[in-house]
Parts: sequence; structure tokens; C-alpha cells
Amino acid sequence: MDIWILAEIIYFRSTRVFIGANSFMLLDNLHGFESSIGMYLTTDLLLLLIPLCLTISAIVLFDNRRREESAFVIAIGCGIIVHTTDRLVANRGQKENTFGTSVVHMLFNTTKDLVCKPFDKPYEMTATDLSDIEQFVCNQGEKAIVKHPLVLILVESMETWAIRPDIMPNLYQFIQSHNVIYANKVNSQTKGGTSADGQMIYNTGLLPIQNGAVCFLYPNHIFPALSKLYDSTALVFPGSMTVWNQGYMNAAYHINTAFECPNNLDHIVFNTVDSISTGQYDYILTVTMASHSPFKVCSEFSSLPLPDDMPTNMRNYLHCLNYTDSCWGNFLSRIDTDSVLHNSVVCFMGDHIIFDPKMRGEFQEYCNNKELDFTPREAYTAFVAYSPDLQTPIRINEAVYQMDAYPTIRHLIGADNYYWRGFGIDLSDTVTLHHRPITEEDAYLLSDKIIRADYFKEYNRQ
Repeated sequence: MDIWILAEIIYFRSTRVFIGANSFMLLDNLHGFESSIGMYLTTDLLLLLIPLCLTISAIVLFDNRRREESAFVIAIGCGIIVHTTDRLVANRGQKENTFGTSVVHMLFNTTKDLVCKPFDKPYEMTATDLSDIEQFVCNQGEKAIVKHPLVLILVESMETWAIRPDIMPNLYQFIQSHNVIYANKVNSQTKGGTSADGQMIYNTGLLPIQNGAVCFLYPNHIFPALSKLYDSTALVFPGSMTVWNQGYMNAAYHINTAFECPNNLDHIVFNTVDSISTGQYDYILTVTMASHSPFKVCSEFSSLPLPDDMPTNMRNYLHCLNYTDSCWGNFLSRIDTDSVLHNSVVCFMGDHIIFDPKMRGEFQEYCNNKELDFTPREAYTAFVAYSPDLQTPIRINEAVYQMDAYPTIRHLIGADNYYWRGFGIDLSDTVTLHHRPITEEDAYLLSDKIIRADYFKEYNRQ
């Protein structure tokens, strides 16, 4: 039980969900990222040695004549397990008892899923479901024709508090000097698919399923996608196509060409982007990787001066983002000088947030004590969109959602008649900020049904 709970805590800290049957499908994601769990192996986990030692002592030291004593000590050990894990999870921003009181329920559901999942039938839409969906679907008349090429840049774990002139000078200056949409309080909406969920939200306007990862459970389903509006599409990816089942999702999104950049080095990524963003492809999806936890691989490439006593994860994270920002400097400068890029819609967005509440608290306490004007307590990512059609900068300082990026980009590229509207709002029309067509909670539930039912295939919405 100790080993299982230890695994659950580490998994929860790194993904914000518990291990379920679907989690066993994610093993390929560990290749090259094994060290990412290291940042969650903290000293408080040593508390689990107490009940473990008690249980071993009861088994070894007590003989059959003292079964009652053995049972009593083991019961105490199990009680400490529950209490300790409640505390460990509560310290990570959850209510106490969330973990300990759900162990049996979790084990039961994991076993049930492992046994029953292969026999699951697709979700069957009800008349109410179909009625709820209709407001988000356009009549399929003439084919949507886009006005501008599109470059989407998903920045690994980018949080808004790091977009500063000293940390990310190139992106910060680009935001200040161009007519862009800049939303600095974007609520992350990823779930069990984390980075793959971020890619799906931005490209399809759908939200993640309630359990598991879409990229592993439903890669053969039909999805609407911005990439399907273009004839020549490319992905620039810093890793293997097995990570998050990327190879299969390329086919689902109709991405024709994939460039694999080795060693998670973002300068290789943007060298590739520079070489292909000359009109050869009219849709380019780019993924960065340097700022992937535990932020060690690329921190040495940054010369950014930071205090030696800054928390290690915070210092390495900022170094990695500083390195990534330096890699796209040339690309950003070309937007003003290159005719193809100048006429393109270019978007930067974080795929998800990364730090848990406990770590944020430690970072913020350090900043307050040192009188640094960092605000890591703010758990937001950011959305930046450049379009040649924007006449004035648009700054959105109130909370929005990742699902708002899709309808915004859909409008900027001129595809307002594309059949899938998405659940979010168009951020270029600030009037809509307070007139959402659906709540976040209802959008999650409806999107889950759409994906599981393969709605876009079964109801001929392609």
C-alpha cells in the first residue's frame, strides 16, 4: 500500500490527477523525460517510511502468539498512511482527506476500467446533447477559405509571470511594439493529456475528456482542426513522434509533414521554423521543449544573471524560458521584414501551467523576502496573437480560457464560416468577454460527449 500510495502522490504532483487505468497507456511519454518526476521527490515523502517501518516491524518481530498485537500495530501503520497522505496531498493545494478517503474507490475504479475499458461502447448522443451542440456548429455551406497563413507556437509550460523584459525580452518587446492580442490571464484547461491536451484545445476548440488522454484513447476519431483549412501543413516537434502519440494525432489533424528535432533543443526547432516559413507551408505548428520540467537540460544555455539563493526549480525554469526566448529572436524580427510572415497570423501560447500551489507559495515567499517583483503565485498562461489585420493592440487583463484561442484564431485567419465554432469566445471582440455561450463546466461535459461519441463522424460534421 505504501508503494502504491507513494506512486500515486508523485503522479498526482506531476499531472494533477491520480493514476487510473488510462495512465498505463502513457508509458511511451517517459522516454527522455524520466528526470521530470525528480522535482516532485521531496523530503516530505520520507514521512511514508514511518508506517512502512511499523508494518515491517509487526511482521518480523511478532510471532503467531501475538497476532492481536501485530494487527494493532499494522492498523496504526495504515491509519498513519491515510493521515500522512491526506497531509501530503493537502499541502499540494487539495482539501484534506481528498486522498486518504478515496483510496478504495480509486483502486476499485482502476481495476474496473482495466477490465471493462476494452469493451466500452461509444457514447450515444441524446436529443438534448444534439440540441446543445447545434449552437456551436455552422451550417455547412461553401468551404471556408482562409485569408492568411498560420504559425502556432506552443511554448512548453509558459506562465505569464515570466513574460518580462529581463526574462523573455524578445517576446516582451514584440508584444509592446506590435498590434497584437495579448491575454495575460489565461486559465489552463488541460487534464490527463497535459501537453497533448493543450495542442488539441488550441487546434480544435475542444476540451479534454474527463478521464484519460484523447491522443491515446481516440486518435482515430474525426476532429475539426484549424490545420484542416490548409493544404500544406507542417509540425516542428522537439522529440519523438511516439510522445503523446503525436504521429497518430498528426494524421487526425491532417498535418502532412513532421520535422523531428533531436535533444529537445529549441534553437534547432527555430532554425527549422526559419527554414520552412518562407511560403513552403501555409500552416506550421511548432512545439518548444526547453522549459519542460525539471528545467535542467537547457538552463545552462542561458547567461541570465539570477540570485544564487533563488529556489532551484524557479531559477532553472527562468533560465530555460530565457533560452527559448533567445531562440525565436530571429523569427520575430522577420515578421517585419519577410513578406510571407508579415502577412501571416502568428500565435504564441503556453500549453499549460506547471507549478503546484505549494511550490508557487515557496517561490512567492522567496520573492517577497527578497523584494523581487515576480508574481509566481499567479497560475496563468498567456496567449499572444499577431495579425496583419489588427489596427490597434488589444490587451485583455481579465481571466479568460485556453478554449478562447481557437475561435480567436479562426476569426483572424478569416475562417468565420468554418463549420465548428468552438466553445470559447473571439478575444478580438472584447464585447464578448462577458457574454459567453457556455460555462467552462458545461463545455467540459459537452466536449467529453462529442469526443467519445465521435460526433463529427457519426453526424457527418466534417
